[in-house]
Amino acid sequence: MENMLYIVIVLGLVFGSFMNVLIYRIPRGISIILPSSFCPKCRKPIRWRSNIPVVSFIVQRGRCISCGERISWVYPAAELLTALLFLLIYLFYGFSLVTIKYCFMTFMMLVAGFTDLTTKLDAANFECGVIPEAFTTGLVFCGFVWAFFTPPGFYEALAGSAGGMFMLLIPAYFYKVFTKRDGMGDADALFMAGAGAFLGLLPVLFVVILSAVLGVLTGIVVIAVTKNRGYMLPFGPMVACASVLFLFAGDPVMRLLGYK
Repeated sequence: MENMLYIVIVLGLVFGSFMNVLIYRIPRGISIILPSSFCPKCRKPIRWRSNIPVVSFIVQRGRCISCGERISWVYPAAELLTALLFLLIYLFYGFSLVTIKYCFMTFMMLVAGFTDLTTKLDAANFECGVIPEAFTTGLVFCGFVWAFFTPPGFYEALAGSAGGMFMLLIPAYFYKVFTKRDGMGDADALFMAGAGAFLGLLPVLFVVILSAVLGVLTGIVVIAVTKNRGYMLPFGPMVACASVLFLFAGDPVMRLLGYK
């Protein structure tokens, strides 16, 4: 049991480190294979001892060993968060195929959510937050594949995917009609479709509602801080957060509503 906990944590850190590669490279059209890891500031290669998840960040005091520039907090945060969530999923579901599925889903959710957030913050290179199609369509496809081996089953996954997509596309359409502005991108709808493919129809309704609530609360804070009522908040992190929260709170909520 104790050894398994260590294995899960290490796997989480490794996947979190790989996630950082995907977050930076895919939106910029850079291969995830070549070149090897490099500093985004000075472009010099990062040696293996400077690429150990979390540890290298602490040892180097958050700075590149070559140029001395600060390393983004996103890197260790992504690694630690992935490890923590993998551990919680294992403790919650035990060692099973469902655990592997939910760890995989969580990894994909974090990749898309962090990518949306970091590209939104990178105003020099991106006009708004970006969720690459490889992430959204990949999430939907993988959700369907997992449905053949684990709950909720293929037809429920299909219904969840379609339901999740249209639950965002329909209000987004009417928002655009009445305001003449885009309120939500197609990538957000595809992202929600991926959540539905993994979780099913009723759970994705929970995800839609919770992500909307999180978006409103976050928007209130952002407006209060920036004084900018027109700030376009990335929705991907809300979907990712709500989807992962469902893994731990979904069953009690469904039982409370009388569905289980």
